Amino acid sequence: IDEGTSTVIFYTGASVLTGSMNFYNLTFAASTVYTIATDTKLIVNGMLGLTAGTINAATANRGTIEARGDVIIARTMTRIGNATLLFGGGSDQLVTCPSGATATVNLLNYVVIDKDDNANKVSFTGNAIFHNVNLNKGSLVLMGGSTFAFHYVDTVVTSANTTLNFSGSSGSMVTL
Repeated sequence: IDEGTSTVIFYTGASVLTGSMNFYNLTFAASTVYTIATDTKLIVNGMLGLTAGTINAATANRGTIEARGDVIIARTMTRIGNATLLFGGGSDQLVTCPSGATATVNLLNYVVIDKDDNANKVSFTGNAIFHNVNLNKGSLVLMGGSTFAFHYVDTVVTSANTTLNFSGSSGSMVTL
């Protein structure tokens, strides 16, 4: 696998991923359960496609997917369970979530934004439900015309010099 140009697509069967790996483009495309073992980090330098299945359904597994490029989450993605979805790198990122119908509960359980620079932003569009957001470095932008929920007794933690931005036109409502 050439981490600078390769595209890897998981199409079939339940997979257990162990050992950290680098990818250029990575897509989870099968309606199955993927397990990313604890202490395993999948670094995706290009596009991350979350199109089907469940990642880390068991609470014991807390592996990490580090997205450094844009991310597309399809309506057919059941949830990103207990895996950490880390947004890193030195460029702005766009995360396109399903629109229309409400996103699946528990879709984004652990989101960490830790960009190379506070000027870098991660912008979400579409519908998403968040649990446990850590904004370590950079900006989180929740785009107008979208629906986002922060559910239950979960946390949104922001570090010094970071920005949490709810964008939209007048008349938009933000409920925390």
